[in-house]
Amino acid sequence: MFKGRKRRAGKLNRVGRLLSHSTSGWNADSASSVSPARKALHIRSTSSTSSCATGPVIPRPYPTWYRKRGRLGSLYGLAMGHRPLTGYHVFAFTIPLVVVHLPFAFGLEWSVGAELSQLAVFFALAVIWDHLWFVMNPAYTVRRFRRENVWWFQVPWMWRFPLDYYVGIGLLIALAALAAVAEGEGAPLRAHLWLLAGLVVLTALAVAASPLYHRWYRHMRRAGADDRDVTPTFGPPVPEEVWNPGVPDLHPLDRRDP
Repeated sequence: MFKGRKRRAGKLNRVGRLLSHSTSGWNADSASSVSPARKALHIRSTSSTSSCATGPVIPRPYPTWYRKRGRLGSLYGLAMGHRPLTGYHVFAFTIPLVVVHLPFAFGLEWSVGAELSQLAVFFALAVIWDHLWFVMNPAYTVRRFRRENVWWFQVPWMWRFPLDYYVGIGLLIALAALAAVAEGEGAPLRAHLWLLAGLVVLTALAVAASPLYHRWYRHMRRAGADDRDVTPTFGPPVPEEVWNPGVPDLHPLDRRDP
């Protein structure tokens, strides 16, 4: 029985190490075996595929709730350049946060340095994912990524990017530096700087390749190519309980509602 527990604990620890290789910029066990280039490739791949999946379906204001009033809405707007808190962004922030903390759930030992390192990776993912959303979205593309075309980025811009991106990168470097202080060595900061350099290179390659995706996007949606008409589908049982784009008019759920 005890041997079985030890084997299971060993498997969980190995899974935690594997996840940390994929999501962290640095930790004591992976610094020497996993290169920053490999980590940058993983983060860039995750950001690119997520951008391709979500970008084309939400070029307009999202069909979700918006909050600018109240304490939470006001606090979010103060921190995010007066943008509204939306249902989409609640999950767009929390899901990556959960993902970068998965190694701790699978046996990786928690420490202040490791936590700071994972948070630094979160900000790297947030900036790259957001920028690739515009790069891969045919409604925007790199050429149309301008302040006047993005209503939720009405903040100061420096060169071709909004201030938020520079703040995110600054937080990445600051958290990596704090992780280095907490661990008593410079490995976390060096690894994150190499990670950042790798992400810049891979993002440039994604920008160069984005016209191929835009061409494929239009090809898959050309006239007569979609098989929606010959696919048997039917709607949900209570469509009026879902808010479709338009004026929201949903009543609060009654206690008897499931």
